[in-house]
Amino acid sequence: MSDGETYFGDRFGFAFSPYLALTDLSASRRSLGLLAMGASSSETLAPLPLVPQELNKIRDSGSTDRYLNDGFTPRSFLDRAGAPRYSRVHVASHADFRPGGPSTSVLYAGEGPMSMADFVQLRRQRRVAALDLMVLSACRTMLGDKDSELGFAGLALQAGARSAIAPFGTSMMW
Repeated sequence: MSDGETYFGDRFGFAFSPYLALTDLSASRRSLGLLAMGASSSETLAPLPLVPQELNKIRDSGSTDRYLNDGFTPRSFLDRAGAPRYSRVHVASHADFRPGGPSTSVLYAGEGPMSMADFVQLRRQRRVAALDLMVLSACRTMLGDKDSELGFAGLALQAGARSAIAPFGTSMMW
């Protein structure tokens, strides 16, 4: 992955999950479309003015569908991310990983929060064709507690994605 000048590994730290039971390592099919969704504004949270720019900068060799703010709802996320036409999903938004695991943690869609417990639905929806990659560009993506030791990246893997990328610490979108 490159921004045109440097490679992902040159600028950011990354890790591989040694917990292989979370991933389906069977051969991947050809690359399909990329779904990019984000929320740059909220009635109750600080704006994230760089989210539209982040979604527009995503380059892909296949088709890319982008949904911002009102186009990014909990229902539209689950419906679209669960569709077999996408092999990769990128989400840029506010998120809050709270003690207690997925049922208490939230990702903020354009119309409000969605429970991280909903991510488990993606595993059921994508049983035949798992996501190749899920990117979660949100604040505090790697934080968790004893019930959620892998943070949002772990949730992406539990949702059935083969790979996950989540920045550490606070969001770079401020």
